[in-house]
Amino acid sequence: MIHPVVTMVTNSAPPNDGKPSLLTPDEASTLFHEFGHAL
Repeated sequence: MIHPVVTMVTNSAPPNDGKPSLLTPDEASTLFHEFGHAL
C-alpha cells in the first residue's frame, strides 16, 4: 500500500508583544489556494 505524503511550508510573521500571529486575508487566501494543490 502506498501512503501519500504532502508537506506545506509557510512563511508567516512571528507573534508580537504576546499577541498571536494572525494571517492577513491575502495570506489566508494563498494558504487555501496552495492547500488545494496539495489535495
